[in-house]
Amino acid sequence: MRHFLLIFLANLFFIQLALAEGYQVNLQGQKQTGMGHTGTGLLLGPSSIHFNPGALAFLEGNFFLSGGISGVFSNNSFVQNEPVYYKAESDNPVGTPFSFYGAMRLNKRLVVGLGVNSPYGNTLDWEDDWAGRYLIQNISLQAIFVQPTVSYAITPHISIGGGPVIAFGSVDLDQAIPLVPLDDGSVNLNGDATAWGV
Repeated sequence: MRHFLLIFLANLFFIQLALAEGYQVNLQGQKQTGMGHTGTGLLLGPSSIHFNPGALAFLEGNFFLSGGISGVFSNNSFVQNEPVYYKAESDNPVGTPFSFYGAMRLNKRLVVGLGVNSPYGNTLDWEDDWAGRYLIQNISLQAIFVQPTVSYAITPHISIGGGPVIAFGSVDLDQAIPLVPLDDGSVNLNGDATAWGV
């Protein structure tokens, strides 16, 4: 017990704040989020459509529903220490990633389901005159995945599952362009696409 306490206290000394973020939002299932995504191999309800489709066949019952919406409050800062200290902060709206899953047992071994979630997306709004305006001023990304799934129990302990993932995505990006000696110009790039995979 004493060794455990010493190791715990030593680890507290080395804990650092993570100062990074991407556009992936890992909130595809409330139970998975609560477990820090360590339960991918476990049966945690219909959110297994996203994490482990084969596990659906082991759900107990006939109808299964799960869903959730999360509020994501993001704050971004850019700090430059040299040659002169400069700091800029973004003013981002609240992100609302969601996930909804439904499944139905067709017989003792076969379960079908549908998952709809938003694993990627965010909006980032910087001030118009910030130092990085020639790289990015504003960006909005969104991806919505639709996943019909079939799961079949081969034996009481082995099952398989899968299905196509249809992704609907969009992007909207603003960037400043230097027009010396005139004021800055700007460019807006936007688009959307649909793709699928297994």
